[in-house]
Amino acid sequence: MEEGHEKWGEYLKAKDVGLEDSDKPVVFTEEGLATYDSVDKAEIDWEGEVVLTTGERVKVKTSFRILKDEALSRSIDQWLSIASPYEPGSSEFREWREKVLEMARDFAEAAPMAGTYIHRGVGMHSNGEYAVWAYRALDTLVGNYHRKGGLLARAGHTKYNSYVYHVDKKGFGEPVKWGPPIDRHKAKYEDTLEYWLKVKKGENPYPAKRPWYPHTPEESYTEIFAGIAEEYPYKMGALILFYANPVLAANYGVKFIEVLKDTKKLPLFIAITTTINETMLYADYIVPDTTYLETGTLGMQYLYASSGGVLLAEAARSPVVMPLTQKIGEPERYASFWEFFIDTGKALGMPGFGKGAIKGLKYHEGKSYDLDNLWDYIMRVYANAAMHAKDMGIIPENVPEEEVKFVEENYPVAKFKHLIPDEWPYVAYMLARGGVFTSYEESFHPNGVSKRKVPNKRKKFKKTLMLWNEDLAKTRNSVTGAKFWGGPKYIPPSTYAPVKGGSKSFYGTPLREIYPESEYPFHLVFTTGPLFTKHRSQFYYAIKQISPENYLVVNPKDAEKLGLETGDVVEVETPTGRFKAPVVVEPTVPPGVIMVPYGMGRWADTVVKKPSYFEVKDSRLASLIKELPEREEIPEDAVNPVKRLPELKKKVLFTKSTPAYYNQAEPDKWRFNGITPNVAEMSDPSLGGWPLLSIIGAAQAYYFNVARIRKTGEKHEFEKTYPYIVW
Repeated sequence: MEEGHEKWGEYLKAKDVGLEDSDKPVVFTEEGLATYDSVDKAEIDWEGEVVLTTGERVKVKTSFRILKDEALSRSIDQWLSIASPYEPGSSEFREWREKVLEMARDFAEAAPMAGTYIHRGVGMHSNGEYAVWAYRALDTLVGNYHRKGGLLARAGHTKYNSYVYHVDKKGFGEPVKWGPPIDRHKAKYEDTLEYWLKVKKGENPYPAKRPWYPHTPEESYTEIFAGIAEEYPYKMGALILFYANPVLAANYGVKFIEVLKDTKKLPLFIAITTTINETMLYADYIVPDTTYLETGTLGMQYLYASSGGVLLAEAARSPVVMPLTQKIGEPERYASFWEFFIDTGKALGMPGFGKGAIKGLKYHEGKSYDLDNLWDYIMRVYANAAMHAKDMGIIPENVPEEEVKFVEENYPVAKFKHLIPDEWPYVAYMLARGGVFTSYEESFHPNGVSKRKVPNKRKKFKKTLMLWNEDLAKTRNSVTGAKFWGGPKYIPPSTYAPVKGGSKSFYGTPLREIYPESEYPFHLVFTTGPLFTKHRSQFYYAIKQISPENYLVVNPKDAEKLGLETGDVVEVETPTGRFKAPVVVEPTVPPGVIMVPYGMGRWADTVVKKPSYFEVKDSRLASLIKELPEREEIPEDAVNPVKRLPELKKKVLFTKSTPAYYNQAEPDKWRFNGITPNVAEMSDPSLGGWPLLSIIGAAQAYYFNVARIRKTGEKHEFEKTYPYIVW
């Protein structure tokens, strides 16, 4: 319905126009209005005026017309001027324009065997959800969903949590979950006591103290720490953090140090980690965890992204070696994430742990099994997956003995086969192949439609592709109270709420109004490149021999204006901080963009070396960072698995390093070198200076960072043993 109406953004329902007493959305046909499920076809490009049962006349549009109006609200050159780094009218702009038009033609001609492919570069902006939706609208318009060559849902998986043993995450008699999580994801502000009390008093319930994110499926680092700091919606008693490093990994994540150091705001911090990183070094207790080659990633895992287009693609992860952490008990119990939570669950008397916790299903019906260690759990996960795969005809009824023998001779988990004697041959067959997979050929119908299950999690309008989402359009910005736009739309990168007054829209103040180009002429971004996987690759010395250091890439035109050449050291300044970096002049970035290859700039990994390449502008935060020790090494009496390795293996793994490196982890020239731009990325001044997020999903907004460059007069000599600057 039209803007300004109390039901703006909602679908026109059958009961609104007297078709029937239901909430079924209405469509427009040649015969007039009809419920969406009563006709085979209807007009998609239509707008008009309808009379409600109340007698009101209101304007309505189809969701396609709303999308079309947004697309045609600017000319192609106006849209490109927003997206292009080149000046409109320049030869580069014209060339770029032709490339975009060529891409559009190719996409349309290949449809429906065409699809958009996006990842964090599109989504990790304050306006990221709307940008991603624009891409998905293209997929919807060409009808590629669930088709070969198009956009596929995730591959299926086995019933590994509950098939012949019940080891799922619920169903053990656990108490009902109550209240919102500290970061307020999957939670509506309008459902809270805070909101209700304000309304009851006759007060405007907006603004809330911080945003609520009812459409967000996952946790937000920023809102976890902001919620703890502001004790909203409640005071936090303890934080258990597993396999994470938000201080380093989040944009402007150094802000979180304020919370991690404040024992009044955070009385207890337990870290579960393989190494003591930039976040975990603030923990009160550290639980040693295992790596992916030990027991760190056990279980059944779907293959990320498209899974190769097949119907079912599920990896079975099992240890290569038994853990090298401290042994804490029998049978083969080692310090890890798994054992910590099992022991904690038992100590608290929680259902689902300890004696008789695991219930048998199917031919195990009526039996129960203890859950006292990792193996009690994980072997039954494997059993569930394998037996379901057998019943689907993927694993044969009769498994060759030599396959079972191969696994028993080579796989550490074989020593626990006695826990699942009935299922072991089928588990062995699965482990030997690395998982459960179907072929590409059998994964599609003859007409090219995938056999995968269509996602069906929505409570209403199941299996429906949407150009307009009524639930989103009914959701309000928790600070301004304005309703969000319910479909793809361009909004400029902005804060969540207005800064210094401003209009109360569903988004805040455009960042370029706060930080104009005259002050910050550059956009700072990063890329991982083909070698590094974020910051975890910093210590892979085989990779460091190819790419031992990183730098700031500057376009030749910008370098010429600033008098820069490769090897010059510059200071990059953003609204939150500054860092020094050597320059590489290269046309792989467009004018106005500066880029840092990702993966370096660390300062803690069990040992610590105080960082000197960056500083933050917030004085309180700067003082906390200064409290880091100049240097901290592994004590002689610490559990150090590397120390126990044969000397030859140490030399192979840690090329170019002295024994002091792999025995005491003494930092060498590669361990903590380089830079990361994260330490100086954008914050949101409308929300207390916490890291900038996307306005709907609370995703970390990495890719909109305004910056300026100052030449320091220093020179850097790059290592001469590698070709990595040549891309």
